[in-house]
Amino acid sequence: MALSVLAWIFEGGVFATVAWSLQADVAPLGSWFSLALGTLATLIPSSPGYVGTFDYFTMLGLTSYGADRAVAAVFALLVHLLLWIPVTLVGALLFVTAQPRHPTSDSAISPSLPSRPNLFDCKTSPHIVVIGGGFTGLTAAYELSQRGMRVTLLEQSDAVGGLAGSFDVNGQPLEKFYHHWFTNDEHVMQLVKDLNAEKQVVYRATRTGCTTPKTFSV
Repeated sequence: MALSVLAWIFEGGVFATVAWSLQADVAPLGSWFSLALGTLATLIPSSPGYVGTFDYFTMLGLTSYGADRAVAAVFALLVHLLLWIPVTLVGALLFVTAQPRHPTSDSAISPSLPSRPNLFDCKTSPHIVVIGGGFTGLTAAYELSQRGMRVTLLEQSDAVGGLAGSFDVNGQPLEKFYHHWFTNDEHVMQLVKDLNAEKQVVYRATRTGCTTPKTFSV
C-alpha cells in the first residue's frame, strides 16, 4: 500500500513539474486532475502505449482548469514521454542483457517426468500437496515420491481411487465407473509391476454381456 501511494505521488509530481515548467496558468489541482483523467483513460482499448487516449484526456484534464489548448497539448506529450521512455529503455536494457535460459540436456531429450530429476532445484526436498486421490492424483503423488519429493495426498472420501474405485452392493464391490485395462497396456502393466501388485491382479478373458428383461447372457 505504501509503495502504491509513493508511486502515485511520484507520478503526480511529474505532472505538476511539467505543468510548472510550461508555466501553465492553472490551479495546483489541475495537474492532479489531469493525472486522474489520463490514467482512467488507459482503460479504454487503444494503441500500444495508450497513444491517443492518454494524451487526449490528459490534455482535457488540464484545459478543464483553464489551460491553453496548445500548452495542454505540449503538456500531455511531455508527460507521456517522461512516463513511457524511461520504463521502455530499462525494459529493453534488461531484455538485451538477460541471459537466455536454455533447456538442460535431460529436458531436451524427453519431456517425461522421470527424465527431469532437477525440476525442483533446491537444497531440501520440497513438500508437495496433491489434492484429490483419484487415478490422476494417485499417479502424480507416486511419480513425485519416486523422485524424492515429500508428498501429502488429500482425499475427502473414505477411500482413494476416485472413479477407478468401487462401492458396495449387497456385499459385492461394483465399479463406480466403467473401466478396464488390457494386458497390452504397457504403462499400466509396468505400474502394477513397480508396485509389486502383480499377485493382486486377476486377469479374465474379455467377454460381452447382453441383458433383456428376463434373461442375461454372456
